[in-house]
Amino acid sequence: IGATQSPGFAEALRRGLPAKPFVQIDPLSGLHILPAGQVGSAERGADLMGGDGLRAALEAARASYDVVILDGPPLLPFADGCYLLDQADLALLV
Repeated sequence: IGATQSPGFAEALRRGLPAKPFVQIDPLSGLHILPAGQVGSAERGADLMGGDGLRAALEAARASYDVVILDGPPLLPFADGCYLLDQADLALLV
């Protein structure tokens, strides 16, 4: 699709900013994409997602879009996915 990785969701959560300005739009499909962003070497993704920022960002996304799809990391080695599962309406584990 050609989206850049950063800035993205991690930067929005870290700075307490709305995620909307970091959304990229694919010119061919019109798909709106919020890239993961860069997690700093001294922090973990779970640390960013454990606060109220994740809930607020997902509420804002649900208000702006008909469907919100979250793509997360593997569940066993990373805790990030558990935070996403807690906020999701439906989960597909592959």
